[in-house]
Formats: sequence, structure tokens, C-alpha cells
Amino acid sequence: MYQYSLRQRTNVSLYALYALKLTEVSLPEIPWKLPADHRCLVVFDLHQDVAWLDRVLEAEAGDFDHLILGGDYFDSYQPIRTATVMETCMRLNALLEEMGDRLTVLFGNHDVPYYVASRMQDPGFFYHPFSDLKNYSTQSAREIAHALDSKFWQRARCFVRAHGFLLSHAGAAGKFWAGAESEDAALDTLEQRCEDALAAANHKRHSIFAPGCVRGGEGIGGITWQDWNMEFSDEEIPLPQIVGHTRSASGARQKGRSWCLDGEQTCYGLLDADGLEVKIA
Repeated sequence: MYQYSLRQRTNVSLYALYALKLTEVSLPEIPWKLPADHRCLVVFDLHQDVAWLDRVLEAEAGDFDHLILGGDYFDSYQPIRTATVMETCMRLNALLEEMGDRLTVLFGNHDVPYYVASRMQDPGFFYHPFSDLKNYSTQSAREIAHALDSKFWQRARCFVRAHGFLLSHAGAAGKFWAGAESEDAALDTLEQRCEDALAAANHKRHSIFAPGCVRGGEGIGGITWQDWNMEFSDEEIPLPQIVGHTRSASGARQKGRSWCLDGEQTCYGLLDADGLEVKIA
């Protein structure tokens, strides 16, 4: 089980007072299965690099039907050269307005804390179950809660299936895959687990949102935390997967049928009935 720091345990009673004021957190009623005729542009791990996203969109203009953003929109690793939190919010708002139902937003490990904080009476309150994340900022939490359109979070999902691939921020491990009679039934169960985890996110961290042993937790990481290099396995579930999360300057990497597209803002994918085409940007 994930262990909280002494400071966090000390603050639990104070947090409980604020938790009472949280809006219920739940997944939107958006199908996890995208239309079979949609050609999808897949972009992971933005980290406030709005200029990179715009280059990708310009390069692929007119060549895709649906945009999948794979999580981690904030917490820049290079703040000098990337957009500010406010500028990132404004760009995401504009993208939401432009794309509408043709936009799918996935939760990353850097997003769940800000999503939870945005439901608090004071989004900058110093403690909640996800506030221990490296690079998490209470100032950013306040800015995001104020500036990011709530519809963006309403579109956020933990995973989506498209053209035979399961797409999530870090990948679904076998321990979260139900032994169901059909693939659809297993995905329905995974959806319910994610929904339950988000519904409880105001007061506890479910294992599906917890880091694995490589990132400071235990076992294999959850769907927003699984480490590609040390924890991810292409053989864990029947579906091939497309993920981000684990950064590498070497760009896109492949394990069996599955791909990791976190190349530190250097690569992205186009996904259709013919499979995944990895591109450089």
C-alpha cells in the first residue's frame, strides 16, 4: 500500500474538513470505444510545450479525424522554453472549443492531483491524497482551477480503445484486467474500477492511480503510473497498448505489439485501421 509522509499523515484531520466541501468526482459518460472510421492523432506528455503541440497539429492538419491527448498537460520540465500554466490552460480551452467531440483527454499522473484540487473549496490547499507528486504546485493548482474550462476535465478519461489498441497514460497492468468472458466486458470492468477510484480520489489514493516499486510505490504501477522500462509488459493483457509517461530522449519505443510515445516532445502517432504510424516532430 502507498505510504504517506509524516507531514501528510499529520494533515489528514485538517484535510478531512476540506474534503467535505469537495464536489463528487466521476468519469464522464463518454464511450471508451472510438468510432472505427476515425483516424486518430495521438499526442502524449505535453508538459506545457504548447509550441510543440501546435507544430504537430499544423503538420497533420486535415489528415486526422480525432485528437487523443495522452495526459500530463502541466508541470513543465523546462519552464524557460515552454508556455506558462495560464497559457497552457488557454490553449487547451481553445482546443476544446475547436475540436469538441473529436477530442479525447486522458488522465496522466500529473493531472489527477490538479483534477482533485480543482474540486476543492481552496484548490491551493496544501494537502490532498495526490499532493505529494513531484513538481506539484499549489500555485499551479489555483491557476488551473481558475483558468481551465471545467469541460476539459469532464472529457477526461483513464483509457480509450481505438483500432484494436488500448490507450492510456501509462498502461493497464494484468492485475487490473478482469478475467471476463469478452474483451468488452473486461473493459467495462476496468472502466468501473477507474470510475470508483476517481469517485474516492478526494480522500484516498486507489491502487489504479498509485506508483509501482520503480516510482516509489509497491508492485506494478497503476494506469497513470506504470513504468515502461521496468514494469510494463506487452503480454499482461490481450490488447496491445499505446502509452506515454516514461520519458526518453531516444523517442518512441516498442515492446512486442505495444508502444511508448513519450519521447520528450519529439514524437507522436497517427492511428487508423492499418495500425500505428510513429512520426517525428
